[in-house]
Amino acid sequence: MTIQGSGMRYLSVLLCLSLIAGLTGLFAGAKQALGAVTRVAVVKEIKGTVMVKKSGGSKAFNAFKNMSLNEGDALTTGKGGKVVLELASSKADQDSITVGENSQLNFSELKEDGGTKAKMNVWAGSMWVKVKSISNADDQFEVETPTAIMGVRGTYFFVGVDPNVGTTDVVVTSGVVAAQVPLADIDNTREARDVLIYPTQQGTFAQSSDGQVNTAVAAIDLDTFVEMTPPDILEAIIADAAGIDAEAEALAQNWTSETGSGPAAPTTNAADLQRIVTNMSGLVNNIARTSVDQNKVTAERVNRIAAQANGEAQKAVLDINNVKPLELTPDDLAKQGEAKRLAAEAEQKKREELARLEERRRALEQLIAQAAAEAARIAAANAAAQQEKTQQASQQYVSQLPSEEQQAFEQNNRQRRQEISTPPTQT
Repeated sequence: MTIQGSGMRYLSVLLCLSLIAGLTGLFAGAKQALGAVTRVAVVKEIKGTVMVKKSGGSKAFNAFKNMSLNEGDALTTGKGGKVVLELASSKADQDSITVGENSQLNFSELKEDGGTKAKMNVWAGSMWVKVKSISNADDQFEVETPTAIMGVRGTYFFVGVDPNVGTTDVVVTSGVVAAQVPLADIDNTREARDVLIYPTQQGTFAQSSDGQVNTAVAAIDLDTFVEMTPPDILEAIIADAAGIDAEAEALAQNWTSETGSGPAAPTTNAADLQRIVTNMSGLVNNIARTSVDQNKVTAERVNRIAAQANGEAQKAVLDINNVKPLELTPDDLAKQGEAKRLAAEAEQKKREELARLEERRRALEQLIAQAAAEAARIAAANAAAQQEKTQQASQQYVSQLPSEEQQAFEQNNRQRRQEISTPPTQT
């Protein structure tokens, strides 16, 4: 994807036209158009292998700090790789995406007709999204995966995509994520249903054996979540503890206020709502504690992050030595089990597909081996027939010779056979 190179050539042409014609306004307008149309994000931090393929290009190259990513560009991270992107917006410092190792994504859409719309396609890997500037109805930010499309506004959330089966996990720490899930194709029209994911919840979207996408939304399964998430992503989540806490507090106040105008509360039951609010306030601290317990992030590293986060929040939002476990109901545990079942079914479906492909490969190899053996048999039969034919012709020729010439012919043949069978003398 070589838009960067073609963009520079285009800019050079505009410069030449401006100098020749003296039209200084042409260059200013072109520069503004290039900046407004193509820029989607800027690379702010890189770790390990991060490759970019520009829109329309055929070769990927190493990403570099402060490079611009445009609509249609594709980004890939290797094992141990990480990249932090800053979205191109009026409040760019508030919007960032941390992409973890072994990830594949591209920017597929960008519109600015009265508002902004950015759309990312994530095919594999994981990402931590902080989008705070998307605050009005005209501004949109979407993340599309093989099994769902997430529309967000003012949210901190995680997206993980299994590269083998396309199963998507979405974990929300604050704000609300609306996921659109395809149902079926009816008259070439894709129907969809909306699934809301609230803070402390994990949405799992997995394709079933019949091709449909099944969903399960449950309280976050901390052990499973931390286990599947790269350390760099976990550190990014922990580092945003102060912002997550502030947004969670604002959301909780909105839910309990009679004049609240934000997202609707996940429940009208006062006791359940209070339990959810309590879990929200301790979610990141639980993630940090579990990350340390699983040796994904060191306690020393978490404590350094906690010192900064607590300073930003001006209160103790992180203290891994004082963690209150999340309160889970029997219904929460049952839904967690359903989410695991959906993921396991999708994995089993993939294993069965791979087994079928392996069976076909082996059958094809057997057919190829049989064909090769038959070809060898035919070649050997043809060679034997040719040898027999040659021998018969030779015998017929010799039989027509006088007896003296026959004896000389046979003597010559014996001598040639002896010469062939006798190794040459070393000198």
